[in-house]
Amino acid sequence: MNGYFLNKKIDALELRIKEQQEQIDAIEKRLKERQPTGKRFQPPTQEQVVDYICNELQKLCGADALTFSEKFIAHYEANGWKVGRNAMKDWKASVRKWDIEQFNKTTNVTIKNGKFDSTNAERIYKDAFNI
Repeated sequence: MNGYFLNKKIDALELRIKEQQEQIDAIEKRLKERQPTGKRFQPPTQEQVVDYICNELQKLCGADALTFSEKFIAHYEANGWKVGRNAMKDWKASVRKWDIEQFNKTTNVTIKNGKFDSTNAERIYKDAFNI
């Protein structure tokens, strides 16, 4: 008689193990579906930004594209490549979001305090980068 109850207990435990293994498999499957493809965000180089603006977007070229890319990269480097509080996922989307047209051959260049006109600002820029 003890053998009968022992076998019943073993069967119940095996059934419970099977159910728990199915739950584990389902959880592992959901975790695999959630995980990213392994592609991590890499901040762009200045050349990549200029190339994207000139060739793919066809918005700016030359010095305007260079100016835009410098400001774009400096802004996001200062913020740790974050958009708000979230880590950036796609820098190209951020480029598209920026107002690119404001960098298109601006004639009234001023520095924050308003003391420099476009000629002086251009001279200071060239001096800073030894152009």
